[in-house]
Amino acid sequence: MRLRLLRKQQGMTLATVAERTGLTKSYLSKLERGQSSPSLVVALKLAGALGVDVETLFGENPDPAELVTVVRAHERISIEGPAEAGEPRYEGIATGITGNLMVPFMLYPCRADEPWSPFREHEGQEFVFVHRGSAELQTPSDTVRLDVGDSAYFAGTLPHRMRSTGKREAAVLLLISNHPDADMTIPSHR
Repeated sequence: MRLRLLRKQQGMTLATVAERTGLTKSYLSKLERGQSSPSLVVALKLAGALGVDVETLFGENPDPAELVTVVRAHERISIEGPAEAGEPRYEGIATGITGNLMVPFMLYPCRADEPWSPFREHEGQEFVFVHRGSAELQTPSDTVRLDVGDSAYFAGTLPHRMRSTGKREAAVLLLISNHPDADMTIPSHR
């Protein structure tokens, strides 16, 4: 049974699974350690709580190497068509992976001589890390310059946009949380 692996992949605690299934943490712990076997009704509850089918729950534990997904640079997928003036370009880094708690992209913000792209906002949280060049992160109340190696972490619900500031287009690693519990207020540190 793959209960522990699936639970950990989704960032769930035993308490969360217990709450979602109505089962006790001690019983779930016994299932994870192989000291007990679930009935069909329990298996269906577990599969539902984990968002998987019963077959996945009882599948063999994969080789640890199968838990790593590698996407080569040439395999990145352009999320939007060719950039129009003022529009950023995105490349999906880990497309095709399901059940992930964060969604990574390479972001190529518009150039400094182009108009700002519109403000964007979304559920969850966002993390940006400047890999190449320099960029400005703008919110309705502030503009922050970010150079190579700088990063910013903020609530996705805060309207935001970015643009390159140098002569060269910036390359920014962008991670967006994809977890339903990620809509929390993030403290500001400057």
